[in-house]
Amino acid sequence: MLSRQYLLIPIMVILALMSSACSPTPPEVEVRNGPKVQEPAQLTLWLWPGTGLEELISQYDREHDEVEVNVVTAQYEHVHENLLNAFAAGYGAPDISLVEISFLETFKAFPGQFYNLADYGAAERQSLYLDWKWNQAVGSSGAMVYGLPTDIGPMVMAYRPDLFKAAGLPTDRWEVSEMLGSWDDFLKAAQQMRDRTGTAMVDTINMLYRFRLAQEQEQYYDRRTGALIVKRNEAVRAAWDLAMKADELDLSADAPTWSIRWGEGIENGDFAVIFAAAWLLDNIKQTAPGAAGKWDVALVPEGAGNWGGSFLTLPKQGQHPKEAYELITWLTAPDQQLRMFNRNNNFPSTPGIYKTESIQNKRDPYFNNAPLGKIFAEAAAMVPMVYEGPKQHEITTIMENAIFKVERGEAEPEQAWQEAMILIDRTVKPRR
Repeated sequence: MLSRQYLLIPIMVILALMSSACSPTPPEVEVRNGPKVQEPAQLTLWLWPGTGLEELISQYDREHDEVEVNVVTAQYEHVHENLLNAFAAGYGAPDISLVEISFLETFKAFPGQFYNLADYGAAERQSLYLDWKWNQAVGSSGAMVYGLPTDIGPMVMAYRPDLFKAAGLPTDRWEVSEMLGSWDDFLKAAQQMRDRTGTAMVDTINMLYRFRLAQEQEQYYDRRTGALIVKRNEAVRAAWDLAMKADELDLSADAPTWSIRWGEGIENGDFAVIFAAAWLLDNIKQTAPGAAGKWDVALVPEGAGNWGGSFLTLPKQGQHPKEAYELITWLTAPDQQLRMFNRNNNFPSTPGIYKTESIQNKRDPYFNNAPLGKIFAEAAAMVPMVYEGPKQHEITTIMENAIFKVERGEAEPEQAWQEAMILIDRTVKPRR
């Protein structure tokens, strides 16, 4: 294309010279500009696999000629690492990036790297979302809005009614929820399951730790000062002790989530309970399709917690913030979130639709036709406002690796705890 343009230049010059030589008074030529063709804005959007957003993005791309959306998919951790690297380099960030809640506080340390969505009218959308979810996206002063909420991960308990029956425990989902009203009740039922059937109650003790801690407003950081409080927070120790007690009583099948052993255990009934966020239910179905109808869903002991959920953000290296903002407002609108839930159980962060028939009547044959919409809506209403600090993901990884070492018999509980504290001190510089 460039070579053709350069060839035209001398030809046009020659023609002009010939015209001037043949005509003493060159005619006036009226040059009119034709209609200016608006090129579509090129938007790049970073996701990780399994978000379920791709189909919605493709629809938006088809229906909006003013944009072309290019989706780049990378592993969950790599998306966040790549975004941090782009900020450091000063180039390479996308127009839109999905950011998971465990990483959001890390990125809040770089407010100058994001467009403030409040400048585009985001505050007018606040009432659409759960208060605790919206507040996670807002800066400490309240003036900066970093992203728009996508789904949430209210926690529930999937269980095997056949194994519960064999252990002499209730099988009706509402009776199960009532019977397992506390974590002490859960441990007693788990011991009964092991004694009467020889079956483990849970897939891993790690999930006991994760779900117990998720019910606390403060976990690894003080929400007011931002100080690291892992060692002195009684909630962290309570969650740890619950997991250690379950290990002592041999209540776990040691089948880590997403492992081959986990999938086989779901199929074979090697454990009776899976603690799961809303989005994880779809992973269960895909991992063990042969177990359809064998599982049901109840509430978690002692209220609910949340695991996961993300935000769509606009890095300032993007060149089309207006078009990008219009896209993310559409993706996070109640109608689109409802479609996501109906398709893959990603539960909406927009409570205005919780009472709709689509939510209340949503049942899933895989989970014994449990009313998932009703159960998730009830759980979502109980989720506390949790502060996840700047190194939340790294600390969680350290703690859970320590728990896995205990479960595999590679360390005693107190030894694993002390090693985890040392690693955390090396990873996170406490604020004074």
